[in-house]
Amino acid sequence: MTFLGRTILALCLLAVPALAEEEEATPADHVTEADRLWQNFNRETAVVGSGTLRLAARVSIINKAVDDDEPDLTGYPFIDLLQEIDIANGNVGGCPPDGNQRQTCAKVESIEGIRFDVMGAYGLGSNVEVGFDMPFFSESLKFVGDDEPTWNTEDVGDLVLYGKFRKSLSNSVSMGAGLEMSVPTGRESKRLGTGELGFNPFTNIRYTRGRLALGGHIGFYMSDGDVADVLNYSTFAIARASENLAFRIELNGRFFRDFGTDFNDVSLWPGFDFRLGDTVVVRPQGNVGLTGDAWDWGLGAAIVWTPL
Repeated sequence: MTFLGRTILALCLLAVPALAEEEEATPADHVTEADRLWQNFNRETAVVGSGTLRLAARVSIINKAVDDDEPDLTGYPFIDLLQEIDIANGNVGGCPPDGNQRQTCAKVESIEGIRFDVMGAYGLGSNVEVGFDMPFFSESLKFVGDDEPTWNTEDVGDLVLYGKFRKSLSNSVSMGAGLEMSVPTGRESKRLGTGELGFNPFTNIRYTRGRLALGGHIGFYMSDGDVADVLNYSTFAIARASENLAFRIELNGRFFRDFGTDFNDVSLWPGFDFRLGDTVVVRPQGNVGLTGDAWDWGLGAAIVWTPL
């Protein structure tokens, strides 16, 4: 059995006893399992609870000024796209020196992107959650020397399916593990899909006490083809201000090597959740890049509906 096969089997076996574990009631103004993250919703320790269905729609607007060949909306660099453009322009021998000559090699000046996600999660018992994330992308690249974006694309991305479980170690500490599977539904020709099946096994931890929760995760993405493997990790804090308002902040990181270059994508994601009644939550969100390989900034919002 392969390493990936053994990993999946181990996660399934560990999840079985978690199905029977009971969940204790929590005061309404304390942090609960309903207080969730934005960027690492799939990978965090919290689960939706037995028989609970959670549906969400969210949109993000992201911007980046590019100094080099850096990751785009899919999370990977677009060096291969620039190579294709250079070949189409007849430039197969490299860029000319600066001097007075016009740059003929394609070079991106900035990226603007919109990502829209339709998400769902369902609780199998009190400690197991399964779900999906279906993304839609719209991306525009502005090249050096052009006044307006000259490469635009939009379409669905790769569908992500996931399952995870948690185990309570004490009244305050829970740990868990899970697996994300990336299904190649996005079009590789539009650079909005990887064209490969991918797996991201992960483990996580969460400490909750009263109105505060702290935690994080670590995972390692692997594919069945040439897409770069990615070490992904996060830490977070959630603070509940009242029964209907909670603030959150995530520090997210990705490290991988592609095209012979190391990429270190680290960013900060602050936001808050405002509850409207028993079934609806509004989630404004922002993000700011902390390294050169991260997106410069972004804004987003989501609406969550929990009918069950």
